[in-house]
Amino acid sequence: MDTPFLSSINISATHLTIIGKAEASVIQTRKRICYRTAIQDDAMEAAAILIPASPSGTEDGQESLHSSTPASKATMATSANDTPEDTAKYLTRVSSDFIHAINRRDFAAAESMEYLIDHSRFTARLTDFPIDHSYQEHVDRYKFVYSQAPDVFLHVGETSVDLDERKGTASVYINVNAAGQPGGVATQGVSLLEWRRTSQDGKETWLCVKHTAVKGLQDIV
Repeated sequence: MDTPFLSSINISATHLTIIGKAEASVIQTRKRICYRTAIQDDAMEAAAILIPASPSGTEDGQESLHSSTPASKATMATSANDTPEDTAKYLTRVSSDFIHAINRRDFAAAESMEYLIDHSRFTARLTDFPIDHSYQEHVDRYKFVYSQAPDVFLHVGETSVDLDERKGTASVYINVNAAGQPGGVATQGVSLLEWRRTSQDGKETWLCVKHTAVKGLQDIV
């Protein structure tokens, strides 16, 4: 089936980075700057900047369980001099840090990232599970999932960022392949982390307000 696996949740196919050869560029309007992946094989104009996955591969192409170091509180604030590219890379890194911590089963590291969360409004949802209404509940959800399926591993793919500087909002899309599930099922999906810019102690800070993890196509491997 050729239908993009993200189409069911109305995410533009331009966010897919699993087909063809990607090309990076930037387009700016009066209100927003969009960072999306452009696929050369498709007949569409490049309107994106590709943010590559964090270097984490091993010789066989598999991510290391120790491939990421979570951001410290000292790096959570953004400078007024930061370019949109700086902000996009920062949000990509901290979003990926969460996935890598979950992959390592380092739930203490995941919990320590709570300073990146807007606890007053945060919600999260994993496919087939109820909505989580707190960050701790969300981490506990992953603990439960891995207790039932201890061999699951999330292969992090390419990432795109939709950044609206005027509104102070950003969406980080992370392509994910989940392997090691019961029955030999492998699924493709996307993690969408939504961020809002706020001010703390006179410094601009980006806080995560929502995480949605959606499954797509699946194969028996």
